[in-house]
Amino acid sequence: MGSKTLNFVWEGLSTLKIPAKVLDHCQDSSIDIYGQGIEDLPEPLNTASLWIFCRSAWPHNDPDFEGSVFITLAVQADHMYSQIIPDGQRIELGVFRGTLFVTDPLSLHWLAPSNDDTNPGFIGLQWEVPHHKLDEAWTDLTARLAALGEVRHLDAPRLDNILAPSEDYEGDPPSPVF
Repeated sequence: MGSKTLNFVWEGLSTLKIPAKVLDHCQDSSIDIYGQGIEDLPEPLNTASLWIFCRSAWPHNDPDFEGSVFITLAVQADHMYSQIIPDGQRIELGVFRGTLFVTDPLSLHWLAPSNDDTNPGFIGLQWEVPHHKLDEAWTDLTARLAALGEVRHLDAPRLDNILAPSEDYEGDPPSPVF
């Protein structure tokens, strides 16, 4: 699932009308979502479920979305994304404007700025898709994106997993994540 990644190259992505609430809060430390303004975007971007935005996302999972997966298109980003995948490894990929990637919300996943000093914050469009329809939704969305611009398929590298801590950590989280 995590190996579904691509780079979408389209000039219009840099000039999308992003709602002020999203722009004003993409540097906040918590993940936020917003549903307004999507209907005004060009096809197929106007079919996204929501805007998702943050500065970074600590390792977490989203158990409320059991049975679903997320397809996310980075509209503004300079980040590293990681996700633990079912075989016990993790994927890690650079996320920049135009990166399209899949997240299993039940797997541990996180997003870290590539450079803390100059990071613009993360803004993405996210589609919530039933797990059993991922392949169909991915194929449909990438075909419709290809009508707007160039689509380059990428392979997310599989890496050995991070070692589990031997005891509970107490104190402030380390920063940055990577």
